Amino acid sequence: MAVLGERDRQGITALFADAVAPVEVRLVLPGTPDPASRTGFRAALAELAELIPLITVQELAAADAPGLLERVPGAALFRPDGTDLRIRFAGLPSGYEFLSFVTAAADAAAAASRLQPATLEALGGLKGDVSVLVFSTPSCPHCPRAVRLAAQMALASPSVRSEAVDAAHFAALAGLYHVRGVPRIVFNRRVHVEGAVPEPVFLGNLLAAVPAV
Repeated sequence: MAVLGERDRQGITALFADAVAPVEVRLVLPGTPDPASRTGFRAALAELAELIPLITVQELAAADAPGLLERVPGAALFRPDGTDLRIRFAGLPSGYEFLSFVTAAADAAAAASRLQPATLEALGGLKGDVSVLVFSTPSCPHCPRAVRLAAQMALASPSVRSEAVDAAHFAALAGLYHVRGVPRIVFNRRVHVEGAVPEPVFLGNLLAAVPAV
């Protein structure tokens, strides 16, 4: 039985309308993946790859992918040649989190960045690395915007790494960062902002988190 409905498929096809670059999804699971028992995100991911030829999926056991993810289960986006796109998802996206995932993959496959020119200029001048954690939940309709901005900035700069974290699945981590509502965005573990903030505000917080030289 198909996981993605016809409306889902139409929306996904529209998101990938200007896709030109291949994206490899590396899905890391706690145990050995069983292709015969795909459910939930795994099943949706398989259908996504069938629908969008530029998407390929590699399923890995955590024991076979040391260092790929900080948190398992989860997914990482790469190019097929091994280029790391610095976009991670901690947890198995569902609900609005699946929309976040698909949108990030579509942006990774797009012909050009969708960020504002001023944002691209600022990211091009970064003097230090920035890790961006975006805490979300499957029921949060505002979270995809925050996750998308983080992923877009990771795509635009080799100094930025984004990770969307399922706050419920990784409750201990959410507690560590005092997550009371989502989206909550944490830059380099010390600067944070709540809500789906506009691009200039997101960028300002990211720049504020750059380590002092």
